[in-house]
Amino acid sequence: MVWRGATVRRSLLVLVTILASTAFLPLSHPVRANESRGPIVIESDASFTPANGVVSGRGTPADPYVIAGWEIAGPTDPAISIHATRAWFVIRNVTTVRGDYYEGYRGGGIRLQDVQNARIEDVVLQGTSVGLAIEGCAHIRLSRIAFHDSPQGITALDSTDLSVTATESPPGWPYGVDTAVRLWNVSNARIWDNVITASNREGIGVYLSNNVTVENNTVSHAQTGVYVRSQNGGLRVRNNNLTQNGDGDLVLGDSVNISQQFHSHRSLGPIRGQQHVGRRLSVRWQLLLEL
Repeated sequence: MVWRGATVRRSLLVLVTILASTAFLPLSHPVRANESRGPIVIESDASFTPANGVVSGRGTPADPYVIAGWEIAGPTDPAISIHATRAWFVIRNVTTVRGDYYEGYRGGGIRLQDVQNARIEDVVLQGTSVGLAIEGCAHIRLSRIAFHDSPQGITALDSTDLSVTATESPPGWPYGVDTAVRLWNVSNARIWDNVITASNREGIGVYLSNNVTVENNTVSHAQTGVYVRSQNGGLRVRNNNLTQNGDGDLVLGDSVNISQQFHSHRSLGPIRGQQHVGRRLSVRWQLLLEL
């Protein structure tokens, strides 16, 4: 019995020693602050390399390239520029930091040109005059983008299949965002669940676009809540909270063949204006607008 007890004690001692030693082993996915680096420039699929900030992935739908965990200090704009790619990729957990007074408070934005199959999420852009610019792109998903002290927000031009959600545009100093989300000649887009609490011009602008849905957004303290200009088909504006916007919560300019259907009694205020090209409408809460 004494021999057995000694064996048990020795076994317990070995087990405790092993557990204590493993407590100091590094985690397989350590939590760390973003690392500083210079601007990222990608000119083709072949440029998705570790030198350009890629931390994982193979560029496929199931395993996209991942650019993540970086802090890019200004003044440099854009901080990330990607051109002429078709591989799937994700930009995630990236912060751009603006410069100081002598650098004009400039930070960095993101520019995509002739790009397909991109996701950008959990990004903070500071002091950028580029904002997040998308031109000639397809299959782009943007979520949880925050603009701090930046004169430009999201601008999409000549693009298709775009989703923008959970964007934040708060008041800033020394710059406030000019337009939080602007679409120009964009087809098949959904702008939803964004919170825009300050904008020097429109919170959301839609120009010459087709099959666009603007829904469940909160826009306040902008010059114009939602601005629609020269529309030629397919726009739905519904279930938005549009309040305290200077020139109107919904402004229609140079748009034709407009029909309006109100399908909720949850109105937060009166509807001002009539159905006329260029007439300003103040529309609170659930409006379905078909162009």
